[in-house]
Amino acid sequence: MVTLGLKTKATSLLKYLKMLKRWLPDISRLFPYGSTIYFVQDSAVIYHGTVVKDLWMEVKHNGILGRRIELAKWTPYSPDLNPIEYA
Repeated sequence: MVTLGLKTKATSLLKYLKMLKRWLPDISRLFPYGSTIYFVQDSAVIYHGTVVKDLWMEVKHNGILGRRIELAKWTPYSPDLNPIEYA
């Protein structure tokens, strides 16, 4: 888990973008060539900035090191999909 611990959304977004650019190639190497990797994000504001969306579009079209990366959206508050909500 990556904790950014920043005070402004703009700074957090740029730090998140920098982190993605740095770590996606390393994460991709953990999977066999030609595989599809599913990357999950929740609905936090920093995940939906234009620069982050642009990066995901580039990754979707080009892949990383011969691996496809698909962005999976985390559903907003869904207690039926999260058993801990019933506890």
